[in-house]
Amino acid sequence: MARCNHDCAGPVSSRSRRASPRSSRNGPDILKALASAPLQERRGRARLTDPFRPDSTVSQPTKLIFLPGASGDTRFWAPVASRLGHPAAHVHFGWPGFGPTPADPRVASFDDLVGRVVLAVDQPCALIAQSMGGVVALSVALRRPSLVTHLVLTATSGGLDVSSFGAQDWRPSFARAYPRVPDWFGALTLDLSARLPSIAVPTLLLWGDADPISPVTVGRRLQGLLPNAHL
Repeated sequence: MARCNHDCAGPVSSRSRRASPRSSRNGPDILKALASAPLQERRGRARLTDPFRPDSTVSQPTKLIFLPGASGDTRFWAPVASRLGHPAAHVHFGWPGFGPTPADPRVASFDDLVGRVVLAVDQPCALIAQSMGGVVALSVALRRPSLVTHLVLTATSGGLDVSSFGAQDWRPSFARAYPRVPDWFGALTLDLSARLPSIAVPTLLLWGDADPISPVTVGRRLQGLLPNAHL
C-alpha cells in the first residue's frame, strides 16, 4: 500500500485546466488504470496489473475534480495532477475558511461544502480526494450517481465512525493550530456506512502502512462497503 501523508492540517475556490493527452509510465494515468485493472497488494506498495489496457465497459470522465483535506489548499493535488495523462479537464477545489482559501459566509456547514462540489459535477467526473475531501467525494457520489464515474480516495474516514478502528481524532489539535477554521468543523459527525454499498463506481483506495490518523483498517472497511473498490 502506498505511503501517504495527511495535510491535517474547496467558490469553494476552484481553478480549471486541461491535461496533456500524452501518457507516460513515469506518471501513470490512475483513472485509466482504475477503470481497467485490479490492484494487487505487494509488500509496502500497490501495483496495478496492465494499467493501460482500455475497458469500454467503464464510462470515462471528461472532468477530474481534485479535493484536498482540511488544508483547504487548491494546490494540494497539483503535483499528482501534473503527472496524469488523461485528457479530461482539471478542477481543483479549496475549502472556504481552511488554509489559504478565504472564508465565505455562504458556506456555513459541511453540507454547504458538498453542495459546492455537486454543482461542479455537471458532466461525467472522477473525484480524487484526500482525508476530509474523501468524505465530501463520497457524499457527492451519493447525490450524483449518474455523473460520478470513478473515485480515488486516500487516507480518509469516508464518512465512517473510525473511533472503533483506533484512529486518532486530529480535529481538536488542528483547530487549536488553525483557530480560523469554521466552528462546524470540530463538531461534524457523519455516518455514511449504510449508504456506501450503493456506490458501485470503480474506486481506488490508497493508504499508508502506519497511519495513526486513518489506519489501514479504515481502508479495509471501506473496501468491504464499496462494491467496486480496490485497496
